[in-house]
Amino acid sequence: MIIKRVLFSCPYRSRERMMNPEIMIVGVCAAGKSTLVQRLREMGYIVETVSQEHSSNPFLWKRREPFFLVVLDCELGTARERRQREIPENRFLVQKNKLKKARENCDFFLRTDSLTVEESAQRILEAYRGKKAKERGND
Repeated sequence: MIIKRVLFSCPYRSRERMMNPEIMIVGVCAAGKSTLVQRLREMGYIVETVSQEHSSNPFLWKRREPFFLVVLDCELGTARERRQREIPENRFLVQKNKLKKARENCDFFLRTDSLTVEESAQRILEAYRGKKAKERGND
C-alpha cells in the first residue's frame, strides 16, 4: 500500500511555500506561534511553524529551509496564564531544551511575555526587513 502525503488546499500552503517559507516560527507552547503565524499571513507574508518543541530532531526547523528563523519564548507563568491550565515545569523545561539548536541558529529571538500580537509582529518584521535589506546589499 502506498500512502501519499496530502497538503491541504490553502492559498498560502502550496508545497513550494511550505518547503521554503520566508519566515519560520518556533517556540515553547503558548509563546504565540499560531497567533503570530496567522497575523503575519494576514499581512501577506509566507510564514510557517513547526513543532520543534515536541521533536526529538533538534534541526527539524532546518528541513524547511526558511529564510528567517524566529524563536519565541515566554516564562512558565505566562504560558500557564495563556493556556489557562497547569503546565508541568519539567515539560516546559524539556521544550526549552529541545529549542536549544534553534535558539543558537535563529535570526531573531523574541520574548513575548509583555508584548501584544501587534508588537510582536512588528518586531519580527523589523528584524526580517533588516535581514532582507542586508541580503540585497550583498548582491
